[in-house]
Amino acid sequence: MEFITNPMAVVIVAIAVLGFIWKAAEWKGNKDAESKNFIQFIEEVRDDIKKILWALNPETRPIEKKSPLRLTDYGMKMAQEMKADEILQPYVSRLIDATKGKTVYGIQEECIRYARHDLMGDLRTKNKLQADSIEIYAFQKGINLYEALEVLGVVLRDKVFTSLNLPLEE
Repeated sequence: MEFITNPMAVVIVAIAVLGFIWKAAEWKGNKDAESKNFIQFIEEVRDDIKKILWALNPETRPIEKKSPLRLTDYGMKMAQEMKADEILQPYVSRLIDATKGKTVYGIQEECIRYARHDLMGDLRTKNKLQADSIEIYAFQKGINLYEALEVLGVVLRDKVFTSLNLPLEE
């Protein structure tokens, strides 16, 4: 009991607890950074695997890998089945603002980045049914959600280009 009533002991315990909390927060921060790096690594590996599979079976490729990126017939079918025009229309003006001053390549990259990383979060907030429909579509087709989102990114890029009167070919 003397330990609890001793003010110096209370200060020492408080400092020890604060030190533990500090170290735990520092460890968590390091783990978050490692997790982001690992996710990026996995995305790169997934892209490489897709390239190999598409080389072996080109009719399953949704996006032609040439400049500028274009949807294949399969990709256009995916976009139509996902109702891409309806889903993406509310986000066109946001991407126009986000890409001001960027090159056509920069606009393309921003649209695809947005579709891959931010679109589902925005849809879950504003229109959960549309977010669910994209996930259900990917599940039913046996494709990765990432692949469906890339298709949406190309469609979004096309919509932004059209709104800005930019040609797809330069």
